[in-house]
Amino acid sequence: MRSVVLWTSKALAYAWTAGLTLARSPVDPEGWEDGSDLHHFVTRPDLTAPRYNVAKYHPESIAPGYWFVAPYSSLYDQPSFNGRKEHISGQTGAHIYDADGNLVWSAASKYHNRNVFNLQPVNINETHQLAYHLAGSDSDDGYPKHSSQVFADSSYEEVGRINEASRGGPVDFHAFKVLPGAETALISSEWWDTGNLTQPDGQDPIERPILNAGFAEVKLNNPGEALFQWDAYKSGLSLDECYDEHGLNQQEGYWDYIHENSVDKDSQGDYYVSARHTNTIYKVSKDDGHIEWRLGGKRSDFKVLDPKLTFYWQHHVRVRSVNASHTVLTVFDNASEDQGRNSSIPESASAAKIILLDTINMEASLLRYYDRPNGGKSRKLGDVQQLHEGDIMQSSIFVDWAEQGHIAEYDSEGRMVLEAQFASPRMSTYRAYKFSWVGQPKENPVCKLLPMNFALKGHDVATAFYVSWNGATEVLTWEFYGGDEMTEEGFEKLGSTPKDGFETTLVIPGIAKFGYAVALDKDGKELGRSETMSLLPPQEDDLKPLSSVTPGIRKLVEQSDDTAKPYGSSPRKEVASGNHSALVELLLTVGTFAVYAFAAFGVYSLVKMLLPSFTGRWQRGYKPLRESKYSDEHVLESTGRDRPAEDVAYRMSTEGYRPT
Repeated sequence: MRSVVLWTSKALAYAWTAGLTLARSPVDPEGWEDGSDLHHFVTRPDLTAPRYNVAKYHPESIAPGYWFVAPYSSLYDQPSFNGRKEHISGQTGAHIYDADGNLVWSAASKYHNRNVFNLQPVNINETHQLAYHLAGSDSDDGYPKHSSQVFADSSYEEVGRINEASRGGPVDFHAFKVLPGAETALISSEWWDTGNLTQPDGQDPIERPILNAGFAEVKLNNPGEALFQWDAYKSGLSLDECYDEHGLNQQEGYWDYIHENSVDKDSQGDYYVSARHTNTIYKVSKDDGHIEWRLGGKRSDFKVLDPKLTFYWQHHVRVRSVNASHTVLTVFDNASEDQGRNSSIPESASAAKIILLDTINMEASLLRYYDRPNGGKSRKLGDVQQLHEGDIMQSSIFVDWAEQGHIAEYDSEGRMVLEAQFASPRMSTYRAYKFSWVGQPKENPVCKLLPMNFALKGHDVATAFYVSWNGATEVLTWEFYGGDEMTEEGFEKLGSTPKDGFETTLVIPGIAKFGYAVALDKDGKELGRSETMSLLPPQEDDLKPLSSVTPGIRKLVEQSDDTAKPYGSSPRKEVASGNHSALVELLLTVGTFAVYAFAAFGVYSLVKMLLPSFTGRWQRGYKPLRESKYSDEHVLESTGRDRPAEDVAYRMSTEGYRPT
């Protein structure tokens, strides 16, 4: 009878546990609390990068290169742990993935889950470096609390920072671009200003601050010195151009009437600014900063020849070619937004667009456009990248659809050849790019050894080698060495295997007390080796040599419920007395009742929470993007833009970046 009760109790306990596991919780409404949407590594438990779902439709047409992305779940400051499970380990910040969606490098642990934006390689003095915006943080993580534009070399070591905009205040994350020649760069900026607002909804005119915008072209070796500065408000970008009626009708705080999100410069020296809240692209004169023409918005200077060309709430405008009569632009047309700023503007599927401007006849035509693959709406973020130099119509195009890390690649014929997105919607990317890259980290590879059950040629136990090298791109093969003594002559080569994603594993029959891994390139040259590690647990007399695995080793790795007990404990004695037996029976009855109660609750939770989402929970492969609940305005706390310019915490001295 007792065994029946025990087995019944155990079964109900399992049912209760399953019910609680499968049921959705308010903290984790999407049901990803188990971390199945993240990578997990034995060698780097501090890195739990978002996992990609990848579809290759025309593999032969996919351009070579790595994906440069910066996942984030919120534009708010992200400490190492803020009550959400995804922040126990690092997956927010700078990441590089290969074309199969395997992690190559993560800086999440390095920067303690700080947000990063606009990660991309740049070429400075003929050396490849990484450039990215590191968001500010109030955490005491050993780094300055203000935001910075960071430069890192191919070993991922920082070589310079721009800590302050040329006009003062924090560096803005929306736009940073190193210009050809690598002597200057464009940096966007936003700051509080004053302005007389138009009459909101029939009320009396009021005066309140506006969030003005502009940019500067600065020297990389002296970013505090601006060669050119532009102020949107003073240059004639008027308040009545804004479509943000929601912000206009608010009585308090500043009005973000421009929301500048990209800046570019053409080969003739003029500049191009994208303003999301005016639905307009502005060409700015290099001579005096006046606005030469507008494309889109309320005051467009161009006749639009194709209604599909019209864009709303756009991001990431880039000049692809320019001459005396024509200009070619690429635009990421969000065609929707996330805050209900203007209900009169129709929403449609987001698209990447290539636009031809006839600047003589002032006509705009659409050369090509790419709708978002699922016909959905990227309500914020996004970019368009030309992958090959020359004529853009002969180039592959890489598009960041942003929400849920959704990316796609298109060949010169306009076919989508590759598509990928994160396994869950809790992460997005502001920008994503594809570039070639050679990473040569200074840190050593990380190797770990673990025992495991094994049944081959009489062996009871095997040694599992795990190895990874964060950021290394040139490793082709891993060699594994093991031995019973910590001496050079005590090690022998146990095997080798091709590199397999971020973390490579090799299982060796028998026990290796000590071991290490060696990285080889395509020519068989050693690139680096890990430290020598000991097999866990490294207790005296627990580990047997590779050559002599005795049958008794099974006790170290195979323990059933009947035999498992702590070392040094004595066998459990049966209770013989009647009084003790009655007490045990009473406790057992009470415990069984409690288990039944918890099990019933588990089954109830399972039925209530699992059924509504049964189809989506078991869906495999491509899944439509879910809309994010975070708005662009949340970036204020990340960058400090909601603080007055006089706040000394955000006016740090500029550290000049001097290329070497």
